[in-house]
Amino acid sequence: MARFEILREVTRLYLRQQREAVACCDGTSVTQCWIVTELGLSGAMTLGDLAAAVGFDKSWTSRTVDSLVAAGVIEKKSDADDARKIRITLTRKGEKRYEALSDALNAHARGVLARIPARQRRHVEQALAALHGALHEH
Repeated sequence: MARFEILREVTRLYLRQQREAVACCDGTSVTQCWIVTELGLSGAMTLGDLAAAVGFDKSWTSRTVDSLVAAGVIEKKSDADDARKIRITLTRKGEKRYEALSDALNAHARGVLARIPARQRRHVEQALAALHGALHEH
């Protein structure tokens, strides 16, 4: 496998396994997971900001947000500074869902890293930190 292909293959396998890890979280879809996770990490935001953060178009994000509002996971509130804007936040139920998702995803990540021999694990963690930085810069 070419050195650039390995990153793509690792990403593909990891995302597939992460989807399986969260499939048990209250029937949350992958799209809903992205939105709940982004709100859990970033806090309240507008629909446009949320769509940009998760990489979905605004209409797709809006439909998913509406389904999560109906499920009581997130709520829409008027922005305190600009009443024309709507802020999207997690409800208490949403915060619990975010914690459950995070726990499931972290357990999966721990399990993957545990399969790497201890003498190599530190190097893998350092490489992942470097990759994280490179992705943020890109």
